Amino acid sequence: MESKNYSNQAQSNSSSLEFQHGLWGSIGVMTLLTNIFLFSMIVSCKRLRIISNYIIASMCFVGILIALLYLLPRWTIPIFYRDPFLCQILPALGQGLLLNLNFHVCLVSLERYIIILYPFWHRQYCCKKVLSWILLTVWFFTVSFPFIPLMTYQPIRQHGCNNYIVVDKAPNLIMYYIYFSVFFFFPVAILISTYTCIFSKIMSGESKVSKTNSPFVRKRKTLCHISIIVGLFIITWLPFVIAFFALQLREKTQAQLDVLTVTQYISFSYPAINPLLYTYYTNSIREEIIFNIKILLIKCGFDIRIDEPNGVPTRTVIYMHSRQLSAKKLFNNDNQSNKVATEISYMASSKSKSTLV
Repeated sequence: MESKNYSNQAQSNSSSLEFQHGLWGSIGVMTLLTNIFLFSMIVSCKRLRIISNYIIASMCFVGILIALLYLLPRWTIPIFYRDPFLCQILPALGQGLLLNLNFHVCLVSLERYIIILYPFWHRQYCCKKVLSWILLTVWFFTVSFPFIPLMTYQPIRQHGCNNYIVVDKAPNLIMYYIYFSVFFFFPVAILISTYTCIFSKIMSGESKVSKTNSPFVRKRKTLCHISIIVGLFIITWLPFVIAFFALQLREKTQAQLDVLTVTQYISFSYPAINPLLYTYYTNSIREEIIFNIKILLIKCGFDIRIDEPNGVPTRTVIYMHSRQLSAKKLFNNDNQSNKVATEISYMASSKSKSTLV
């Protein structure tokens, strides 16, 4: 009877472990795919290579490293998290990369704050050189900070490790208080303050210009945009922060460990959701993706109209060229096809001239 119960318990633990590995693997793969998609979009498209998007590209690169160096090896591959050396290195590396990600979120909000409130200062001082130094500083500080305990008072041990339990309570708790202050509370303060100022500026600026419905709609969209960005950050990270400190300050139970595991699933999904969020709420990236999708549909033979929001000549030429290709597919009559192609070429040249003037 005892051996049967032990066998059932072992099977239950094995299935639970497989489920956890599968869930962590799904989170890691999703994080990898979403960040690679947005990173490749910004790097490959010249129109997206601006200061704002460079920060987002760096943030996506952090997300790629989180998936490759932390989520997948730390939680899904046993050879990594069972090794006494790696099971102490990987958590510190993961803490550094997650801190780096949250600092990038702060940089995006600060850059948008400067654009809205100090546009002339932004044009004069926010250049690639300045941004490069800022990003290098952020990368160095955030990635190296969690390794301080391993280099000072808590060297790497040769036996196994339990990353849920803090070993030396006094110094480690102080370290974790500092870490979570800069990891969670500092970014929340930056996000709330910057986006509140942005929203106040938009409200005060547009209220003086017009009383129509258009400014009201823009304000509502801006408020929704801000609420989702700030709200998602708080909702995903706050439960994990609370559960982690509750585990350190009270007697450890299996129920607390289970709660912490659930909050980890929610929190560590943030690097996967984050690129989708900035893809949708960054106008230049969203318009570029929509434009490319429409171009692809046009080349497949669909008759779709494309509006040029900024009047960029290259986009117009690409669009008109795609219309020429689709015109030959849509019309069987060669004369009619040539007529449409001629009209489209004339429209393209006129559009380019008017834009250049």
